[in-house]
Amino acid sequence: SGAVFHLIPPTSPALQRYLNMDLNYVASGPPVQSPQHNGTVVFLHGWPDNANLLWQHQIDDFEAAGYHCIRIFNPNTNRNVDAPTGVDFDTMADAIAAVIARPDVADGKVHIVAHDWGAVFAYTLAQRHPELINKMVTIDVGNHLGRLSLKATFMVLAYQWWLVAAFFWSFVPLIGSYIGSWMTQACAKYFGRAPFLGDWITGKINFPYFYFWRYKLLRFGGLGDTNKYRISHPIFYCWGNKKPFQFHSPKWLDLLKTSEHGCQYQGFKAGHWVMVDAAKEFNAAALAFLETK
Repeated sequence: SGAVFHLIPPTSPALQRYLNMDLNYVASGPPVQSPQHNGTVVFLHGWPDNANLLWQHQIDDFEAAGYHCIRIFNPNTNRNVDAPTGVDFDTMADAIAAVIARPDVADGKVHIVAHDWGAVFAYTLAQRHPELINKMVTIDVGNHLGRLSLKATFMVLAYQWWLVAAFFWSFVPLIGSYIGSWMTQACAKYFGRAPFLGDWITGKINFPYFYFWRYKLLRFGGLGDTNKYRISHPIFYCWGNKKPFQFHSPKWLDLLKTSEHGCQYQGFKAGHWVMVDAAKEFNAAALAFLETK
């Protein structure tokens, strides 16, 4: 079945705060209310990705399993600036909830498949709108990071503050957008080694880093619900083993293991982009988890 592209008008309370932002998504697979419909899966991506490209190895398998697939674009990642200053995590979660509430998207609870910052959006969504979620598959970012080595700490601070600086450059008149985009594209290509590069990679897509560090340093806005997060849904957590450091801690794995919600976890022979590097293995494991009663 063909994919259908949607622009969501800013009608939810969260989006009323950002009247210039439309939350874009692509829908495909068996429509809601059709006999083949086996539920809805909402895909959330992170930095510096594009919703269409990132999940291209998953869509066929998930559609074949009967799932209506919703690929949501993060603000500013669909070759247009939806929200010039970005959005914080609580607002993003509320915006995702507004999409899920549409009758053509789901007729009940949905499954979430989320990578990178998308996983943080998913944990925030689960805290703020638990009634919307059935199961979650989160990839390569846990909700508890733990203590990093000195080298890993330096690497994280270096690239994240580089991207915060690129975000600020994007507001400077005349040359700022070019500098911010160059900084972001260089980081994506040479440090992140992102599998997909394109003209959507600008300084404006770095807003999650700004809002993350704003909260960490100032305890101001937009990440509080994530910090309060407690596992309340079945989670299948996946990560890549071929990385210099992990975005989860042993404590996070222990919380999953001892949870009463039937959580699972698995490492893959992959880098940060598990669903690209190990697509076949990931799809089989994720679909098996979603089908588990």
